[in-house]
Amino acid sequence: MHEHIRHVLSVDGIKVCFHVDEDDCDCRKPKPDMLVEAAVEYDLDLGELVMVGDCWRDIAVGRMAGCKTVLIKSDYDEK
Repeated sequence: MHEHIRHVLSVDGIKVCFHVDEDDCDCRKPKPDMLVEAAVEYDLDLGELVMVGDCWRDIAVGRMAGCKTVLIKSDYDEK
C-alpha cells in the first residue's frame, strides 16, 4: 500500500505504528504523538492541517493534535 501511495501521490513520508493497543505505546492512535512528531519533523502547524480518516481513532487523534477533522464513509464495523 505504501509503495502504491508513493507512486500515485507526492508524499514526504509515511509513518506507521505496528503496536497493538495492549502495548500502550505513545505512537498508536488515538494518542497524537506520531502526528505531533511528524509536524515537528516537517515544520507543520497542526492547527492548519486536516486529518482525514475512516474510523473514530483517526478523528480522535486529529482532534487531540488540534487539527481539523473529516470522517469519510467506511465499511468498518466499529461503534
